[in-house]
Amino acid sequence: MEERNVYIIDGEADRRLAEGRRKNETKSPGSDRAPAEVAGAHSGWPRMGASCSMLVSGTGHFLHRHWKAGTFYLMVLCLLVALHLMMSSYWPRLRTLAGRYELGEVDLLFVLMLIDLFVISVLLAGVYTAYALGRAYSAEQANPTPHPIGPALASLLVPGWGQIVNGQAVKSMAFLFATYAGVLAISAWLVVPGPIERLLSGLGEPFHPALVVSGLVTLGVVVWALSLYDAALVARYRRLALSRQHFSSAEPSRKDKRRAATGSRRPLRAGGR
Repeated sequence: MEERNVYIIDGEADRRLAEGRRKNETKSPGSDRAPAEVAGAHSGWPRMGASCSMLVSGTGHFLHRHWKAGTFYLMVLCLLVALHLMMSSYWPRLRTLAGRYELGEVDLLFVLMLIDLFVISVLLAGVYTAYALGRAYSAEQANPTPHPIGPALASLLVPGWGQIVNGQAVKSMAFLFATYAGVLAISAWLVVPGPIERLLSGLGEPFHPALVVSGLVTLGVVVWALSLYDAALVARYRRLALSRQHFSSAEPSRKDKRRAATGSRRPLRAGGR
């Protein structure tokens, strides 16, 4: 009786110790609340957050209640728009100011290009961090398997969006970079067309404005088609792999089939019960 009581007490202690360890693993260090409660996020939507930040930078962070980060990325987007509008309105004054420091239109355009590249990197970081926040607070599987039509339509609208729908945030960065760069190049051409045309004309015949435009359009169509094809192909192969996995797990093994066909049982050993 005493040994049985000791066994029960020791088993209860082990069970309580295991429960305490599981609770400590689900909590953040130095806090009595779960990680989602500490961050203030009620749930996580990685693909929705990344999609929102892709369209309007910062909104994906607002979705996950990261107000400071969302405000930062939204301000970066507003500063980019204000910079391009300022370049359109005050380009002659900026050219005069640059002339005092022995700088020309080419130098101003180069500075504008560097600023645009920096802003593109910040916007891409906003999309990726919004996706990472959603993954941190969500039980969504790492490799979702949507229907191929969904990612294909998303990439048809915005190159790189289909990769986000497929859960491939890193791969989407390459297509989104090309998308953002193309949008900013078109906006810069519309804002300050004169300096860009003069720059291209001064570079020679291979850089004729018409040839440059046709080359950029062709490159954009190729990137668009690659994004659409990749998004639909990845979603299709994932669904096929998932269906094969379910089929193989549901299909009985050869040993079970042989036993069912012969109806034989495992012979008992001598002296066994």
